[in-house]
Amino acid sequence: MALNPQRTRRAIEFAALLVCIVVASAFAWLAARNYLSLRASSSRNGQGLRRAISLEPQRATYHDLLGRDLMLQSQDPSPAVAEFRKAVALNPYESSYWLDLAEAYYSMGAKSDEDHAIRQAIAVDPTTPSVAWNTANFLLLQGNLPAALSQFSVVLQHSPERMPAALDTLWRAVHDVNAIEAILPPDPDVYLQFIKVLIVQNDAKDAQTVWSRLFELNRPYDFRDALFYVDYLLNQREVSQATGVWKQLVSRSPELAKYSEQGNSITDGDFSEEILNGGFDWHYAARRGADIALDSNNSHSAGRSLAVTYSGSGADSGLFQDVPVRPNTWYTLSAWVKSDDLQTANGPELVAFDPDNEDVRAATEPTSETTAWHSVHTNFLTGNNSKLLRVHITRDPDTTQIQGRFWITELSLKEMPSLPKQ
Repeated sequence: MALNPQRTRRAIEFAALLVCIVVASAFAWLAARNYLSLRASSSRNGQGLRRAISLEPQRATYHDLLGRDLMLQSQDPSPAVAEFRKAVALNPYESSYWLDLAEAYYSMGAKSDEDHAIRQAIAVDPTTPSVAWNTANFLLLQGNLPAALSQFSVVLQHSPERMPAALDTLWRAVHDVNAIEAILPPDPDVYLQFIKVLIVQNDAKDAQTVWSRLFELNRPYDFRDALFYVDYLLNQREVSQATGVWKQLVSRSPELAKYSEQGNSITDGDFSEEILNGGFDWHYAARRGADIALDSNNSHSAGRSLAVTYSGSGADSGLFQDVPVRPNTWYTLSAWVKSDDLQTANGPELVAFDPDNEDVRAATEPTSETTAWHSVHTNFLTGNNSKLLRVHITRDPDTTQIQGRFWITELSLKEMPSLPKQ
């Protein structure tokens, strides 16, 4: 009996259509089940999660979420342990499931099972910073300090954003510079961040220890990143130590070395370099009525000058520099200045004073009206306990009006080799 080609073709088309309907139905059923389970689990409560598990019992995430809910809702961690064990059985490559299981075992006092779960979490993700961070904190809670230090080391090597929190947590937990320094990667940024943690705690001695070890690393870093430490020491009036740190920075940075002038205690007196706003360089805070700018077109002999435009009243230009000095020593304070239509009863002057008691030790003659470049200077003797002076451009008194422009450059503070003639 001969086959009818047309009937055969129709049978094949019908079979193909039937297969498509079955496959589409299966996909639709899977999609619907997935949607319903996700919707059920979105509530994050026990009832919704159990509904999600009934729809998709092989999804490890739902068992882990149910375990977390049980840990919060029940004083008995046993049911949570059962769910966490199902989660790790279904997906043993998710470290967070192992850590949740470890926490549940910790609540039960099951020490050996807890240790096993922690080891599994580390084995799954040995260098993932988020895993190391969670594991390290859990190990601290457990009291396992050596293992916690190992995990914090991973965080410090691979997670710059967690570095400050990790160092702060370590210091509060360990409070031992040697133990912490032993796990620090040879990265200057980590050492500098550790110093920041220590100075927040006002632990100057340990900060000095970490700074010394940073210097011994002999690794390159931007000197600007270390200026905060010089500022801290100056604020603590540890002038000798601040000077030592500054000299170390200068010795390692040709760029910073350009700021110094032989025999001149003032840094970058001709304003030829960038204002660092830190350390022993110039600091600046804006003041009303006095706008400053570095002027390359107006200089006495070399470098640049600082131009101050006055409009109104006020005393200070906002620019200052802390300068180390020796007690009972004669110094010469000098600068070159000029002015343009500077209308005031008392013009700007260069002043050096003690920042602790605001005792003025030296002040040059004021400048007003229109003047060409000319030198201003004064000799003075430091006090019995002087070790730091603050040099700035100011007026006294500050209540009078002032309008016009003022330039200053080649600022200098030099120790005098002998007493000035009377």
